[in-house]
Amino acid sequence: MATQIVFVGHHKKRLLESIRALREYPVRKVVLAVGEQESSGEKKARKIAEELAEELKTVWDIEIVE
Repeated sequence: MATQIVFVGHHKKRLLESIRALREYPVRKVVLAVGEQESSGEKKARKIAEELAEELKTVWDIEIVE
């Protein structure tokens, strides 16, 4: 089983579609990578990552990293 690394930006819908496409592959874990929380843009990306983690945790192991 593989681990997929996803860099989180501001487009939740596109990220969600991209991650859900992974169901076709033997992925066990999804790592959501965000930047440091020094800017409002990175805070938004972290919020999106947390929302994605909540939605996807029933399918994969999810980890958020900086």
